[in-house]
Amino acid sequence: NTSFRGVFKGLQVTPLVLVASILVPYGAFQLIASVHGTTFSWPAYDLPYRIVLFSSGFLGGLLIALVSNKYLEFHQVMLGACFAWLALAIALYLYTPVAANLIILPLIVISLIYAISSFFSEQITRYALLLSLVFVVPVTLGLVLPLEASQGYRLIIVTMPFIALFMTIFVPLIHGAELKLPLIATTITLAIALVVAISSPLYSEHRPQHVNIIYFEQLGTDEGYYWLQHRNPLPEQLQTAHEWSSEKKALVPYSAFEYSNWYQTEASGFEEVQYTIKSDQSHDTGRTLELGLTSPRNARTIQLVLPATTKLASFRLDGNEFKPQQITDNLDERYYFLRFDGVYEREVPLTLELGSSEPIEAFLIDRSTELPRSASKLLEQRSKVLSPQHTGDRAILIKTITL
Repeated sequence: NTSFRGVFKGLQVTPLVLVASILVPYGAFQLIASVHGTTFSWPAYDLPYRIVLFSSGFLGGLLIALVSNKYLEFHQVMLGACFAWLALAIALYLYTPVAANLIILPLIVISLIYAISSFFSEQITRYALLLSLVFVVPVTLGLVLPLEASQGYRLIIVTMPFIALFMTIFVPLIHGAELKLPLIATTITLAIALVVAISSPLYSEHRPQHVNIIYFEQLGTDEGYYWLQHRNPLPEQLQTAHEWSSEKKALVPYSAFEYSNWYQTEASGFEEVQYTIKSDQSHDTGRTLELGLTSPRNARTIQLVLPATTKLASFRLDGNEFKPQQITDNLDERYYFLRFDGVYEREVPLTLELGSSEPIEAFLIDRSTELPRSASKLLEQRSKVLSPQHTGDRAILIKTITL
């Protein structure tokens, strides 16, 4: 029965396959995350997670196939899948034309094979359509592992539609086959993979947990603060290394952002970031201020934070003029942030064009990856399955200055 009504019935199978092949793996990974108590990008051992991803997606599609076998015929399901792919190709062409190429080529191949083989028996048509998988697999399953490797398991949901898209073609191809044994095998495989994934450690030397040690010190005081920058729960050896305070506290004088899990320590003893006023000229519209900024500890980065009341019009660095932008995120008031990277032992020659002639209270900051000696215990406790990432460990010294 390949009437319009029959094809319409078959067309309803495709969205059911899509939904089931996404919901089952989504539920599986939600279960893993709930047991571990966190979500993460790349686990220590990804094989069980990959098995969970594929087996759960296949299980969702097989469950729908088991139902469709009872009520629909092969041609109804196959034509329904073809029309569903056609609708998807049209939608992609209208909104993302480049992505439509992934769907159009396999659809053309399937249509040609289906049209030619329809002159023969249904069994020959089934076998002939298996050839279409050569074109379907690369644009569906072939994209899963690259996406998994690039996006990680925190965004693993982006891979699930491609498994589901494959199942929309695979389900019609296995229509009428005995599915009880494959269902049992897939379910057992999924259950074993879930147990292994849940019981496996999240981190290893090959894929360590990312933890940056951040030290804040407001120069002129006798204290500093350590804070650990991390996403997932800290391992016990770091939690017990010091008495971390859960009280929220602003550790930066110009920011309203409050940190938790910090602890107080003595001042670092590092030399203060230095500045010299080389020229200070007042005029009708404000002041022109020439500064020299240096870091005695050869820090990589120097920052100058100016309040918005200075009405900074522009600043010059090595003869190049720049327009500043005000930043307000997590701040008590508006500030200009001037950041200079790659400083080390060099002096930063800076000229400020200010729209106000009033004295300025600003913040001069240097950032270095060199931590104080008081961080030795933390560094020791950070085992082989923990490592810094991106900007790494940082010691941030903040000096209040008047210009």
